Amino acid sequence: MFRYVDPKLEAVFPVKGPMSGGTRLTMRGKDLNAGNLDNISLTMGEEMLPCIVDRSTIGSHSTICTTPGVSRPNVVTSVRIFFDGSVRMLDQGPFTYTEDPVVDKIVPLTSFVSGGRMLTVTGRYFDSIQQPKMFVWNGKEKSQTTDCLHIPEMSSTTLTCPSPRAPNGIHPTPPDTSGSLRLKRQSDINTIAKIGFIMDGVLGVQNLTNITSSIQYVVDPLFQNLTSDGSSVKYQSNTSFVIRGHYLNLAASEADVTVLIGGYNCDVTGLAPSVLVCSPPHFDYGDKLVTIRMGNLEYQVGYLNYGDPPVDHPTVNYGWVAGLIVPIVALCIIGIVTGVILYKRRAKGATTNHKGTNDTETP
Repeated sequence: MFRYVDPKLEAVFPVKGPMSGGTRLTMRGKDLNAGNLDNISLTMGEEMLPCIVDRSTIGSHSTICTTPGVSRPNVVTSVRIFFDGSVRMLDQGPFTYTEDPVVDKIVPLTSFVSGGRMLTVTGRYFDSIQQPKMFVWNGKEKSQTTDCLHIPEMSSTTLTCPSPRAPNGIHPTPPDTSGSLRLKRQSDINTIAKIGFIMDGVLGVQNLTNITSSIQYVVDPLFQNLTSDGSSVKYQSNTSFVIRGHYLNLAASEADVTVLIGGYNCDVTGLAPSVLVCSPPHFDYGDKLVTIRMGNLEYQVGYLNYGDPPVDHPTVNYGWVAGLIVPIVALCIIGIVTGVILYKRRAKGATTNHKGTNDTETP
């Protein structure tokens, strides 16, 4: 049955984006899929800019379009959606073009091959980007992207991004274990990649030329199992716990490592090339699984034993004891009562006989 509906445009999100464009702008409203949606326009002064509609997103309550680039920061005075010759408009400055984001610094600039090390990115105008992403590339080889996070209260100036897994073509080799295991920076093309970002349509952050943006990849850390046969290791109370391995701090600090014992945090207090030290949580007893996480890597190295559980003393079943004692006590009472009754009867009989004898002997 045909029903007439009146499309309504109620809001747009986000409310700002970079002047290079590329922002996916979500139109929110009611019955936005009624009729044929012809196009969406952004109005700045007397200029109307086309916002490219993603037709796969057209729905009753929302529709997405991609903003075009502009020459300078500016305020969009209205957003218009055209349906079959009619128009729905949202005014009062629903969207603002801001300066393009700028990356000033990235630290640290080392990562193990498997990626996941948290890198801190500082710069400007990051808050105009809803979902910034990081990637690395080496020649023609490009990594998968990772999602960056805005730092609360510093969303315009600071991001944290997990390092991507090294792209094909990156082949670091283990350092010479005969000397120091500390990372010696080398200009080896097989271990270096360039960092880039995807921030809507901003091209300047995809190939950073104004800052140091090369990241060096090293071999993944290796951890030894606590025992060779899978048995647990006895924990000595109030002592630090030592885990051994190789290449542990080539691209990691204490803050990059998480150690869990029985699912609870073991505070990392030291990290050296071949040793990791942490302070274990408290448990009363039992074997607890030891798990180590570094970026995208996770190791389960064995069990830490907190001692045997306390011995449970056998519980006395007082039911059967009572069942045994009560009849015995009852029998004793019955026996005593019976004895008393018999004694009294005999005593009474003896008294009667004695009296009868006396009566017979009386003249």
